[in-house]
Amino acid sequence: MAQINNIKSKIQIIEEALTKRESNIDEKMKLIQKKEEELTKKENELNKKEQELLEREQNNDNMPQADDFNPIPPQPKNDDNNNHSLPTKKTLRYGIEIPYLGLGTSRIFHPVDYVYISIKNGLRLIDTAFKYRNEENVGKGIKKALDEGLCKREDLFIIGKMWLSERKDPEKAIKDTLKLLQLNYLDLYLDHWPSGNIYEINNDVTYQQSIFDVWSKMESLVEKGLTRGIGCSNYNVQSLLNILSFCKIKPVVNEVELHPYYFQENLKKFCDKENIALLAIIL
Repeated sequence: MAQINNIKSKIQIIEEALTKRESNIDEKMKLIQKKEEELTKKENELNKKEQELLEREQNNDNMPQADDFNPIPPQPKNDDNNNHSLPTKKTLRYGIEIPYLGLGTSRIFHPVDYVYISIKNGLRLIDTAFKYRNEENVGKGIKKALDEGLCKREDLFIIGKMWLSERKDPEKAIKDTLKLLQLNYLDLYLDHWPSGNIYEINNDVTYQQSIFDVWSKMESLVEKGLTRGIGCSNYNVQSLLNILSFCKIKPVVNEVELHPYYFQENLKKFCDKENIALLAIIL
């Protein structure tokens, strides 16, 4: 009888173990099912994103060509009969003439086509920068327009900008830009962003030369014929005062965000007083 009880006890233990194992298996199956559902959801999201990218690429491929754009009509001269209209150009310091309207090339798709189309339709100011990472394609658009005889180089006004990482050697920076743009000179070369002794990007601390060293090197670019003029971008009043306190060649422009929703009144008053033209960016 005792032996039978022992056998029953062992059977009971085995049954409990099997029941527990079945329970663990059920839980694992539920986890597997949950994982499968999550993977299916992610796969659907990826498929959706892939479809959106394909549609975006198709839309970019179907970008309008030059003939699809309405050309910019010629602007009337600012005479007595049309005193409400602006002249096509503004005369800056040192007699440099700049068009009133131009194309900024930051964050644009197909820069070759956009630059070429803009020139074909009447724009003559092209603004680029090392930071935009598209100088080579901007240069290809300019070259295409020049090769087709749409205009001459002297008809264009090309602006380049030196980034923080290039400030140690402005001459090398502008020569690199000219090589990518396939040009012999720029009309304006700007210090893209004011910087103190150091700046930090992505935890990478870089020590900078002072503006006293940087600006004197910028001035030499004008003297060597690499650019017709020099200027600033994103500078405030104090940063401009630093330059004006010692410079030989004064900044021609200060390129900043400026529009009815962001009207930098104090900066504009100061620049007007110092004959530094504000080149307005509309973001």
